[in-house]
Amino acid sequence: MPGSEKGVPSLAEVEANGNVDEVNERYGTAADQRDMRRMGKTQTLRRNFGFFSIFGFTMILLNSWEIQISTLSTNLALSGPAGLIYVYIGVFAGMIFVILSMAEMASIAPTAGGQYHWVSEFAPASSQKFLSYLVGWLSVLGWQSGSASSAYLAGTMIQGLIILNTRQSGSYTPKAWHGSLIVVAVICFCAIFNTFLARKLPLVEATILVLHVFGFFAIMIPLLSLLLCRAERRCSRPLQADPFGVTKDCLAWPV
Repeated sequence: MPGSEKGVPSLAEVEANGNVDEVNERYGTAADQRDMRRMGKTQTLRRNFGFFSIFGFTMILLNSWEIQISTLSTNLALSGPAGLIYVYIGVFAGMIFVILSMAEMASIAPTAGGQYHWVSEFAPASSQKFLSYLVGWLSVLGWQSGSASSAYLAGTMIQGLIILNTRQSGSYTPKAWHGSLIVVAVICFCAIFNTFLARKLPLVEATILVLHVFGFFAIMIPLLSLLLCRAERRCSRPLQADPFGVTKDCLAWPV
């Protein structure tokens, strides 16, 4: 198959040279070009992400242990340690089927449209337009609310760190509007970075992947050590806990 644009090797030339997995920033890999031709689409978005950076991106989206820690106090109060663990396992098992379904659809139609494009492809012809329009708007609302909630969580964490490090000196008096300004600053920083430094995103996401893996041990080991020490001081007698591990005096960890 001849090259379709000046300076762009054809798929046959790429495969003949053995560069099937090489990522071209403008046209992706040979597999990307094959998928675009199969679907009759023209590649328009730049592809500067490799496997490692995409894997780091998924870690950023999941935020597994980071979100668990940030919401731990609420989850423990509502369901106790056992409820927290069992619910986590149940959600994990259920989401596996969702991810497998999305992976299958992505392998069939790997386009940037994602859900609304898949709905348009696989829905009955009589309802394709309406359903894809509805799913598209739901996706946009999800992106907007996800961006706002992530910025809010980051802003309140930053303010919490300031409070934690200044509580001895009392040099900082927290105000509600301080947190709001930090949230706005986080949103502005993300917008500027994604606008002008988008080429650096693969490096950032690969770095986040390393921090995600090693940060888990750096955070959890001290927390578990402090938990065990505090439990020995406060709970010298046997605990009377319900099946979910909630007690009146302190928290039990039966699982």
